[in-house]
Amino acid sequence: MYPRSDYDYAFLVPCFLDYRTEDANKILNNDAACPICDQVLSKSLMKSVEINPNDEWINMAMAGISPQILMKSAYRSVMFFIGQRELEMQYKMNRIVAQCRQKCESMQEKFTEKLEQQKAKRCQMMEQEIESLSKDKQELQEKISEKARQKRKLDEMYDQLRSEYESSKRSAIQPANNFFSRNDPDLFLIMLYA
Repeated sequence: MYPRSDYDYAFLVPCFLDYRTEDANKILNNDAACPICDQVLSKSLMKSVEINPNDEWINMAMAGISPQILMKSAYRSVMFFIGQRELEMQYKMNRIVAQCRQKCESMQEKFTEKLEQQKAKRCQMMEQEIESLSKDKQELQEKISEKARQKRKLDEMYDQLRSEYESSKRSAIQPANNFFSRNDPDLFLIMLYA
């Protein structure tokens, strides 16, 4: 998981991931799981390996071993190295994916929050508009009621004036029987009878 030149000893685990000594101790002390295989690690599952042995150790360890075994060992070493690189890549990819997922979730939360704010703002504006329209409606209803009251009053006044007019018209049309009546004696009649 780290450049091999950074440390001399490592601990191998069942999935062939190697850890530096301090990282292995942290994992063991916290009963943590391997980040690749998710297996809970214990001391029995870890094997200490010298990563950068000196020339003396190499000469001593390899002395007297047949070329077939050396080639087999070299093959396994190369395969381990390739597997280690693949595990490193997988671990890095998992970490990048987790970071991306976290960023996406954060962005989703922010987007949802902004959307909710916009919805709330729009609802508030609509409520204000509804309230304003309700006030306008109430004012118009009051004006209509006032106009209707004024119309009734005018109708009553019109009916009253019409009634008075009709009454005065009837009284003007009726013949006045006693319009020229006098209590004085009629001079023409007196002259006739005289």
